[in-house]
Amino acid sequence: MGESWRYYAEPMSPRAQVCVPPPTGAVLCCAVLRCAALCCAVLRCAALCCAVLRCAALCCAPVYQHQGRSEEAVARCERALEQQGEMDKAGRTCSIYREMASIEQARGRLDKATEHLLQAHAIALRQSPGGAEGARVAHSLALAYSTAAEPHHNDSAVHYFEESLSAYRSVVGPEDAMTLSVLDDYSCFLLQTGQQERSVGLQREALALKRSTFGDLSAEVAQALQLIAGVEMTQGYIKKAHRTMSQTDGSRGGFFRQSRELGFLQCVAEGADP
Repeated sequence: MGESWRYYAEPMSPRAQVCVPPPTGAVLCCAVLRCAALCCAVLRCAALCCAVLRCAALCCAPVYQHQGRSEEAVARCERALEQQGEMDKAGRTCSIYREMASIEQARGRLDKATEHLLQAHAIALRQSPGGAEGARVAHSLALAYSTAAEPHHNDSAVHYFEESLSAYRSVVGPEDAMTLSVLDDYSCFLLQTGQQERSVGLQREALALKRSTFGDLSAEVAQALQLIAGVEMTQGYIKKAHRTMSQTDGSRGGFFRQSRELGFLQCVAEGADP
């Protein structure tokens, strides 16, 4: 027992020590892959942090605008643009520009609003010509120009309404709610600028599509019929307006108002005192 103890207690000679072989190629590859995976995780974490910062900057902008702190709202949007980077999605950048345009338009600065929207429009067309984002920005541009007091902006409004309608019809189809929304805004703009025939023509074009999309008794169909009947009435076609309005009777969201209008038109058409 003593001899055995002395044997194991004595230090091992250099020859008896186990030699550790150098790492093989497979071991080195595994180490490199683990290091690469760690780096990717760090980069993903950094990207996530940047996204959170961009989201926080952009989400604060409407709050500041609601509080009347427009300058801070614009500054938040500009900070979000700086953090966006050139490699990010164009749609996100366009949404920031549209938010900035909304803030500037609320401040009465139409020139700055259209400037931001034109930047978003250029980005959208460069990324995807004729796409949904370009249609969305073109719609915003059309609405912005339609509110301008100067008549020379009307041509720009028409241009962007037509562009938005064409793109939406191509991307989502003529019966989609977004397409019909642009068509309604365009029709109202034409009516406000004295182009009644073109306005009614658009509404007649949209009527079948609205019936297919929203249903015969929908508020959207009733709104289109009311606009058509209103124009017919101003043109002196009382009986025709009465026939148009009679189609709205029972529509959702405006039954009583439509019934009063229908009764008035019926009295006028029959020559009675309304």
